[in-house]
Amino acid sequence: MSTYEATYCDEENDLQYIEPNINNYNLRRVLPGDWILSGTTDLYNLYSAGYVDQLFKDGEEMTKVTDTPNAEDEFNYAASTGVLQFYQENSSTSILNSLVIESGRDWNDTKVEAVRKASDFVRNVLPVPIYPRKGVGVASSTGLLLRVTIIQK
Repeated sequence: MSTYEATYCDEENDLQYIEPNINNYNLRRVLPGDWILSGTTDLYNLYSAGYVDQLFKDGEEMTKVTDTPNAEDEFNYAASTGVLQFYQENSSTSILNSLVIESGRDWNDTKVEAVRKASDFVRNVLPVPIYPRKGVGVASSTGLLLRVTIIQK
């Protein structure tokens, strides 16, 4: 028995084809430069940072941990207190305050989630299931396009 198609497009090429400026949707916000040394060597706190799902330092993703950060480029955001903790070896508050530190979501995760939500919407709107293309001569010239024929009674 065939299974339903999980998604109906790819997160890179198809999204770029439909929306050439797709990367403009990669929203990040620059965090204020008010870092404070926590009292533990190389561990810094930022109060009132707002919700932080993913941390970026000069455009590079940092590693999210659930406990207290204790290795280079690890961070933890405590929603209950609103405190962002960031571990940076051989640094200082003035160095951290001069860096571009941003909060956002992982861009690939955002695109994957958008494609999955859109695919769920298509499945809910169409009165027939869409199965994966299999066999000879069923794919389009690019192998990415999907044609759907709806037969109504």
